[in-house]
This record gives sequence, structure tokens and C-alpha cells, in this order.
Amino acid sequence: MFAGNWSEQIINFLVFILLARILGAEAFGLATMAMVFVVFSEFLVRQTLTETIVQQKNLEDGHLDAIFYLLALLSVVLVALLILLAEQIAQIYSEPRVADYLTWASPTVLFIGLSGVPVALLKRKLEFRVLAVRATVGIVTGGIVGVILAFMDYGVWCFIVQHVVKVFVNNALVWTANPWTPKWRAKKKHFHDVLSFSGQIVGLRITELISINTPMVVIGAYLGPGMLGQFTIAWRIVEVLSFLLITPIQYVAQPAFAHLDRASEAAGDLLAKITKISALVSFPSFLGMVVVSAPLVELLFGDEWVGAITAHKILCFVGIYLSIERIQQAYCLALGKVSALFYLSFAEALLGILLIITFVDYGIMGVAIAFAARYYIMWPFRFIIVSNYADRSLLQYLKVLVLPLINAIIMTFITVAWQQLMGANFSTFTLLASSVLVGLSTYCIVLWATMRTQVRELFKSLILLREKSNSF
Repeated sequence: MFAGNWSEQIINFLVFILLARILGAEAFGLATMAMVFVVFSEFLVRQTLTETIVQQKNLEDGHLDAIFYLLALLSVVLVALLILLAEQIAQIYSEPRVADYLTWASPTVLFIGLSGVPVALLKRKLEFRVLAVRATVGIVTGGIVGVILAFMDYGVWCFIVQHVVKVFVNNALVWTANPWTPKWRAKKKHFHDVLSFSGQIVGLRITELISINTPMVVIGAYLGPGMLGQFTIAWRIVEVLSFLLITPIQYVAQPAFAHLDRASEAAGDLLAKITKISALVSFPSFLGMVVVSAPLVELLFGDEWVGAITAHKILCFVGIYLSIERIQQAYCLALGKVSALFYLSFAEALLGILLIITFVDYGIMGVAIAFAARYYIMWPFRFIIVSNYADRSLLQYLKVLVLPLINAIIMTFITVAWQQLMGANFSTFTLLASSVLVGLSTYCIVLWATMRTQVRELFKSLILLREKSNSF
């Protein structure tokens, strides 16, 4: 599963890099202005009602039919809203072209909604290889079309067409991999079950989406497409690394948390272990990325994108936050404790809007600072909520992060010292490669000196959990 997800993300990122180098920041920003609303709508049909299929124990055919028709209705409504409001959304940005981009990209919401049930059934059956293959085919097909159009000077339309082709192929293929077809077996009870179960997380997902997408809308409206393109690049790098690091751990943790809760075992102890594992992997990765941000952005995207470097360094701290927050959320969802997280996420979204609008006059650096600050201001409350659910004191829970953080900071200082000492003598590639090598070597040595027994035991536990998760 992990190899499939990683290959999917890596191919998608390579297409992203190629299009960015060909088309430049302004085209990227214009595409993002439209796509932020499309992706928001896609997420609403992808990550809400279908959770019932993945997590519900007593799943009936009526539930599947109810979800299909609800998703179809929701998708049609969202597509209609995107088309009807396209002109108004374009006015927010003072960019009339955005209306056409938004209108032509909107059908992807319907594609995802209509294939939501078969995709969720494949997840329920743990058919992750099938999901990875169809996603990869979609990414490659869309990427080829997008790159061809880029070389033919179609500008922003490259991104729109690439995304539509990718989503269409991706979701068309899923019907060939699953024999399920919709019928009318849904009763009132089935609709009630689906809505009551999914309703617990819909609000949480919406507030998370608002939090993540606020910077894009505000930058587009106040600073224009060029600055939005720079910010999009900075955030995309963080997103990809976050996905590659956190998803495997989260995949193992979710069924394990739920199983321990049902068995009345020490889920709190497991939370501490999983949190420490995530910190051991993500803290050095994101702090290391702060150190190598300049050569990384310059090498991958070219000189036009150096304006993204400062914002990227700041956004890496959001990556650190996400590496722990995703584990905390998985734990709370497994326990069925959603309401407190929803209210906290709602407060985060409101605070983020206020801070980002306040600091937008300082450019994308100001937006990045506000974006990260919002999460760190609210993070203590999340720790309090989760530690209470885990029946742990706050200090006891925070203690698991201390050594991983100290070790990552030591690695960071030594890598920075290396760059200061030797950086002037190296090319961009050599500086990047040598910095990664020095940082990785330093971190391994520090871990061996301070935590070798703990690390060995933690990763043994992770391997055992991965084996058990397939039987939960």
C-alpha cells in the first residue's frame, strides 16, 4: 500500500514541478484561484459520507445505495453552485478569467461523487494496490496531457485540463475494478444511519478545509496570482512530505486505536508510542527542510521561484504540527470523540481568517507566519483535549516529544554550521546533497547516543501493529 501511495504522490509532484518550470508563477496562481474552490468541493464528496462504508461494522446494501444517491445529489448541487457563483468568485480576485477556469473544472466534483461508493468499498476490502494503480494511471494520463498543452502554450488551461483528465480517468477505472452497481434498496433507516454517522465528521472536515484554504483565497484576493503561485509552491512541498511521512503511520494507528478501545486496553500508551514515532520521523525531516529550503526550491523549480523560499521555511513548521495533529485526530476519531475537535477546529478556522487578513499586507511571508501561528496558538488546547481522553497528564503526554525535538534541533544546528562553513564553495546541487548527508548522519548518531533502545522498541511495536492492523 505505502509504495503505491508514495509512487502516486511522487509522480504527481514531478508533473507539478515540470508544469511550474514551464508556465511560471502567475499561471500557477490563476489556476489555484479557481482550483481552491473545486478541491474544497471535491473533498466534501470524497471524505464525508463514504466514511460510513469504511468504518461501519454492520453495512447493508441499503446503506451503499443511500450513500450513492446522497453523493450524487450533493455532487450535482456543488457543481451547480460552482457554475452559478463562478462570476462572483472571479470578482473576489478581480480576475474575470477565473470564472471560465472554475466552470470547466467543476465536473470533477461529479466524477468523484459518482465513484465514491466503489472507491470506499475497495478501501474497506483493503484493495489498496488497485486504488494505487488506478490513481497512478490517472496521474500519468493527466500529466501527459497537461505537459503537451504546456508546450503548446495553452497557459493556465494546462492545469485545468490536466486535473479534469486525471480525475476522470482515475474515477472511471474504479468501476472496472469493483462489480458493485447502484440499485434502489435504500430505506428511510439507511438514510438515517448514513447521515447520523457521517454528520459527526462533516463539520470537522469543513472547518479543516477552511483553515487550509484561507491563505490561498486571501493571497489571491489581496496580492494577486504571482504571489499566490509562489505560496502554492511553498505549501505543496510541505504537503507532499507530510503525506509521505504521516500516512503510513496513520494507516497503522487508526485500526489499532479502535481495537484497543474496544478491548479496553491501554490505548493511551499506544497513543504515546505512535506520537513519539511520528515525532522521530517528522521533526528532523521538516527542520532539515527548513535548512535546505533555498537550494531545494532553486534546484527543483528554478530562479523564478526563489520568492517562495521564506514562506516555505515558515510553512515547514505547519508540517511539524500536522505530523502530531494527524495522530491525535486518528486517536479521537477511533474513540468516537469528535465534538471537542470540531469546536477547536472551528476556533482555529476563525482565528486563522483574522490573523491572515491582518498580516496579508506583509506579503506571503506574513500570511505564512499567520497560517502557522494560528495552529501553534491553538495547539495547547488540542493537547489538553487529547491527554484527557488518553487519561494522561498534559506534562506526561508532552514528555514523549522532548527528546525527538532536542535531537532534531542538534541536527539542525550542525547542518547549518556545515552550510556556513562550506556553502560558498559548493554548487546548488552539491550544497543540497551534502547538507542532507550531514543532517542524516548527525541525526542517526545523536539517536544512537540518546535513544537507541527506545527507537528499537518503538519500531518493533510499529511493525507488530502493522501486522495486526490487517486482522482488526
